[in-house]
Amino acid sequence: TVLLGENSSGKSTFLRTFPLLRQSVEVRTSEPLLWFGRLVDFGTFEESVSSFNTQKSVEIDVSLDLDPGFSTSSSAGYFDSEPQGAACTIQFKITASPHEPGVLGAPKIASHVSQLIVNVCEVKILLTFESSSILSKVEIDNSDFTLLSQASYGVMKSFSPTPTLYSLNSALEESDIDVGPKPRTFREEVHDCVKRLMHGRTKDESIDDLILRIRLGTATDMLKAIKDTHDKNGFWKKAVLNWNLDTPDFNHFRKILWGARLEEILDSIDRSIHRDFSSISYITPLRAAAERYYRQQGLAVNELDSKGENFAIFLRSLAQRDRESLRKWLSASLNVYVELEESKGHVSLYLVDEKSKSRVNLADTGFGYSQLLPIAIQLWLSQSSRRQNSYPFRVSRSSVVVIEQPELHLHPRIQAKVADLLAKTVSSEKNSRKSYVIVETHSEALVNRLGKLVAEKILLPSDVNVVLFNKESFSGPTNVTTTNFDSNGFLQDWPLGFFNSD
Repeated sequence: TVLLGENSSGKSTFLRTFPLLRQSVEVRTSEPLLWFGRLVDFGTFEESVSSFNTQKSVEIDVSLDLDPGFSTSSSAGYFDSEPQGAACTIQFKITASPHEPGVLGAPKIASHVSQLIVNVCEVKILLTFESSSILSKVEIDNSDFTLLSQASYGVMKSFSPTPTLYSLNSALEESDIDVGPKPRTFREEVHDCVKRLMHGRTKDESIDDLILRIRLGTATDMLKAIKDTHDKNGFWKKAVLNWNLDTPDFNHFRKILWGARLEEILDSIDRSIHRDFSSISYITPLRAAAERYYRQQGLAVNELDSKGENFAIFLRSLAQRDRESLRKWLSASLNVYVELEESKGHVSLYLVDEKSKSRVNLADTGFGYSQLLPIAIQLWLSQSSRRQNSYPFRVSRSSVVVIEQPELHLHPRIQAKVADLLAKTVSSEKNSRKSYVIVETHSEALVNRLGKLVAEKILLPSDVNVVLFNKESFSGPTNVTTTNFDSNGFLQDWPLGFFNSD
């Protein structure tokens, strides 16, 4: 995706949303998003909300794949087959938090997730939060289950974008306080629904075991699972034999089973968000200048920082096979590569010409290569096998690289080379991980080169999206439109006057 705009504020805000999401999952936060962190600074929640937003809220829609754990209870035992993950869309609505009295000395939380909409397996779950600690409403496929939800779950501080639920049953069981009659919970409702359809002498343990063996899924999948799961005497199988997708008892049971596993669902969403947001890489508009010598450090650096300041230490941390992979990538893309030379506690970086093999210290090559190489290495890292092996668990199957104004300090011919790097990153059929690149640019050379690559069939028109940001006045709203290249490499909605000097 290429972002173009006559006023940089709109597209910069859009682009920097991605590192905002990354920094929000790196540390424990008191709000859903970390507005000021190591990558970007949005100020505060109040400053981040658009002045044109009458609801004074921030809304984020996310599509991701949930891990298999969402479909089963955390206490589920043996299954005949492995559980499967599922595609999911989540809509977060973040609003200002009300003042929450009663907690002496507790800091005021500026914002919280006020609404969460989850669409998974053809089921829509809507959760509304009055504050960061109060669940005020729950709907599952347009059926209101607020009373069951409030009896079943409390909300705890999550230190992440996703609200965290906990079972009130467990909390009450651990407490010595007599709270009187307990309101009905999801788990009790599910248990009683099954009990009514089984033999009167069936033990509670057997009922619970049957319930645990029913996985969440689409209505069709759950109906099949319900009919395949039966008790030893067959009472359950006979009771559900005539159930179909329109049977009221089936639909009620299906919905309350989703409700009984809301805790696991939100936990799975949180794990998936941390996994995918952690795969976002950000490159700032001004990268660090090359130094003649870098001090050796006993650090194993796993990734390049946003400014490329740890460039030398990152290269030094690579295994030999990874250095060779990077050398081939740079040679094929730029006709140069980088070598390290270590001496007396220092590391020097040398740029090597692929053809002549002549070397020159990176500090003597001008400012351009120090700006270009962090981009090239980040793109290599996004699709290399090394990145997958760097994370022993929760590895995202895709990566997102966000680059802000890559053309700064680059000759127009080298700007066109950046387009070649982008094309190589997103179009490689050998990559086991899908790479997405978002670029904010004012470079005519880069845009034209992308069009030529489409015309030459190196890129498909669908590989490149162009987003245009335009403000009619300084204080007016930003108008956002999208376009793309046709099969001949021509931009279908060229921003007339955008590149004119007058």
